[in-house]
Amino acid sequence: MPVEQHPKPVPTNGVFSPFWDMGNLSPAVVAAIKAAYPNVAVKDPVVQEYYQPLWRKYSGVIDYVNFKFYGYGANTDVPTYVMFYDDQSVNYPCGKVLASFKTGDVTGLLSPDQGISGAKELQRQNKLPGLFIWSADSSKKSSYGFKYDTEAQQIIANH
Repeated sequence: MPVEQHPKPVPTNGVFSPFWDMGNLSPAVVAAIKAAYPNVAVKDPVVQEYYQPLWRKYSGVIDYVNFKFYGYGANTDVPTYVMFYDDQSVNYPCGKVLASFKTGDVTGLLSPDQGISGAKELQRQNKLPGLFIWSADSSKKSSYGFKYDTEAQQIIANH
Protein backbone atom coordinates (compact mmCIF):
# COMPACT_ATOMS: atom_id res chain seq x y z
CA MET A 1 0.00 0.00 0.00
CA PRO A 2 1.43 3.47 -0.92
CA VAL A 3 2.47 5.89 1.81
CA GLU A 4 -0.39 8.00 3.21
CA GLN A 5 -3.01 5.59 1.89
CA HIS A 6 -5.31 3.95 4.39
CA PRO A 7 -7.52 0.90 3.82
CA LYS A 8 -10.46 2.71 5.45
CA PRO A 9 -11.20 6.44 5.67
CA VAL A 10 -9.49 8.05 8.64
CA PRO A 11 -10.80 11.32 10.15
CA THR A 12 -8.42 14.24 9.59
CA ASN A 13 -10.03 16.60 12.11
CA GLY A 14 -10.10 19.37 9.53
CA VAL A 15 -6.41 19.08 8.59
CA PHE A 16 -5.95 18.80 4.83
CA SER A 17 -2.67 17.30 3.64
CA PRO A 18 -2.17 17.72 -0.10
CA PHE A 19 -0.75 14.65 -1.79
CA TRP A 20 1.07 16.73 -4.40
CA ASP A 21 4.29 18.74 -4.10
CA MET A 22 3.04 22.12 -2.82
CA GLY A 23 6.54 23.58 -3.27
CA ASN A 24 6.24 23.11 -7.02
CA LEU A 25 2.49 23.12 -7.59
CA SER A 26 0.93 25.80 -5.41
CA PRO A 27 -2.27 27.62 -6.37
CA ALA A 28 -0.16 30.59 -7.46
CA VAL A 29 2.01 28.39 -9.71
CA VAL A 30 -1.11 26.94 -11.30
CA ALA A 31 -2.42 30.49 -11.81
CA ALA A 32 0.86 31.51 -13.43
CA ILE A 33 0.66 28.54 -15.80
CA LYS A 34 -2.91 29.47 -16.63
CA ALA A 35 -1.89 33.09 -17.30
CA ALA A 36 1.03 32.04 -19.51
CA TYR A 37 -1.01 29.47 -21.43
CA PRO A 38 -4.61 30.70 -21.83
CA ASN A 39 -5.67 27.40 -23.42
CA VAL A 40 -5.05 25.59 -20.11
CA ALA A 41 -8.25 25.28 -18.09
CA VAL A 42 -7.64 25.23 -14.35
CA LYS A 43 -11.02 25.19 -12.71
CA ASP A 44 -12.88 22.81 -10.50
CA PRO A 45 -16.12 22.23 -12.37
CA VAL A 46 -17.25 19.82 -9.66
CA VAL A 47 -17.45 22.66 -7.12
CA GLN A 48 -19.39 24.85 -9.53
CA GLU A 49 -21.73 21.92 -10.25
CA TYR A 50 -23.03 22.31 -6.70
CA TYR A 51 -22.78 26.06 -6.22
CA GLN A 52 -24.33 27.17 -9.51
CA PRO A 53 -27.72 25.47 -8.97
CA LEU A 54 -27.81 26.93 -5.46
CA TRP A 55 -26.94 30.37 -6.80
CA ARG A 56 -29.61 30.16 -9.52
CA LYS A 57 -32.25 29.10 -7.01
CA TYR A 58 -31.34 31.30 -4.03
CA SER A 59 -29.44 34.30 -5.39
CA GLY A 60 -32.38 36.50 -4.46
CA VAL A 61 -31.81 35.82 -0.77
CA ILE A 62 -28.00 35.59 -0.72
CA ASP A 63 -26.48 38.89 0.33
CA TYR A 64 -22.79 38.14 -0.21
CA VAL A 65 -20.61 35.42 -1.73
CA ASN A 66 -17.52 34.47 0.28
CA PHE A 67 -15.01 32.92 -2.08
CA LYS A 68 -11.86 31.92 -0.20
CA PHE A 69 -9.27 34.08 -1.96
CA TYR A 70 -7.06 33.68 1.11
CA GLY A 71 -6.33 30.12 0.00
CA TYR A 72 -4.15 31.34 -2.86
CA GLY A 73 -0.36 31.26 -2.68
CA ALA A 74 2.07 33.74 -1.17
CA ASN A 75 3.26 34.78 -4.62
CA THR A 76 -0.18 36.01 -5.69
CA ASP A 77 0.30 39.57 -6.91
CA VAL A 78 -2.41 42.23 -7.21
CA PRO A 79 -3.18 41.64 -10.93
CA THR A 80 -3.54 37.90 -10.27
CA TYR A 81 -5.74 38.53 -7.22
CA VAL A 82 -7.98 40.75 -9.35
CA MET A 83 -8.03 38.08 -12.08
CA PHE A 84 -9.13 35.46 -9.53
CA TYR A 85 -11.79 37.87 -8.26
CA ASP A 86 -13.06 38.55 -11.79
CA ASP A 87 -13.17 34.80 -12.54
CA GLN A 88 -15.37 34.19 -9.51
CA SER A 89 -17.57 37.22 -10.12
CA VAL A 90 -18.55 35.70 -13.48
CA ASN A 91 -19.79 32.62 -11.61
CA TYR A 92 -22.17 34.73 -9.51
CA PRO A 93 -23.87 37.24 -11.83
CA CYS A 94 -25.23 40.23 -9.92
CA GLY A 95 -23.69 38.75 -6.76
CA LYS A 96 -21.65 40.67 -4.25
CA VAL A 97 -18.44 38.65 -4.17
CA LEU A 98 -16.36 39.54 -1.13
CA ALA A 99 -12.62 40.02 -1.41
CA SER A 100 -10.88 38.15 1.39
CA PHE A 101 -7.68 37.42 3.22
CA LYS A 102 -6.51 35.49 6.26
CA THR A 103 -4.68 36.74 9.34
CA GLY A 104 -2.42 34.83 11.70
CA ASP A 105 -0.30 32.01 10.31
CA VAL A 106 -0.35 32.49 6.55
CA THR A 107 2.78 30.52 5.74
CA GLY A 108 2.73 29.85 2.00
CA LEU A 109 -0.60 31.63 1.56
CA LEU A 110 -1.76 35.08 0.55
CA SER A 111 -0.63 37.54 3.25
CA PRO A 112 -2.85 40.18 4.86
CA ASP A 113 -0.78 42.85 3.06
CA GLN A 114 -1.50 41.18 -0.28
CA GLY A 115 -5.19 40.89 0.57
CA ILE A 116 -5.37 44.57 1.52
CA SER A 117 -3.55 45.54 -1.69
CA GLY A 118 -5.92 43.41 -3.75
CA ALA A 119 -8.93 44.96 -1.99
CA LYS A 120 -7.63 48.48 -2.62
CA GLU A 121 -7.23 47.69 -6.33
CA LEU A 122 -10.73 46.21 -6.49
CA GLN A 123 -12.02 49.34 -4.77
CA ARG A 124 -10.12 51.54 -7.25
CA GLN A 125 -11.86 49.60 -10.04
CA ASN A 126 -15.26 50.04 -8.31
CA LYS A 127 -15.65 46.28 -7.81
CA LEU A 128 -15.40 45.95 -4.02
CA PRO A 129 -18.71 45.28 -2.22
CA GLY A 130 -17.01 44.18 0.99
CA LEU A 131 -14.24 42.18 2.64
CA PHE A 132 -14.14 38.88 4.47
CA ILE A 133 -11.31 38.32 6.95
CA TRP A 134 -10.46 34.92 8.39
CA SER A 135 -10.34 35.27 11.35
CA ALA A 136 -10.65 37.66 14.29
CA ASP A 137 -9.31 34.93 16.58
CA SER A 138 -6.15 34.72 14.44
CA SER A 139 -5.80 38.50 14.41
CA LYS A 140 -6.05 38.70 18.18
CA LYS A 141 -3.37 36.03 18.64
CA SER A 142 -1.02 37.58 16.07
CA SER A 143 1.80 40.02 16.81
CA TYR A 144 -0.01 42.75 14.84
CA GLY A 145 -3.40 42.37 16.54
CA PHE A 146 -6.32 43.85 14.64
CA LYS A 147 -4.19 46.03 12.34
CA TYR A 148 -5.52 44.49 9.11
CA ASP A 149 -9.09 44.20 10.36
CA THR A 150 -9.02 47.94 11.11
CA GLU A 151 -7.42 48.75 7.76
CA ALA A 152 -10.10 46.70 5.98
CA GLN A 153 -12.83 48.61 7.83
CA GLN A 154 -11.25 51.90 6.75
CA ILE A 155 -11.19 50.77 3.11
CA ILE A 156 -14.89 49.92 3.23
CA ALA A 157 -15.84 53.03 5.23
CA ASN A 158 -14.04 55.29 2.75
CA HIS A 159 -15.64 53.64 -0.25
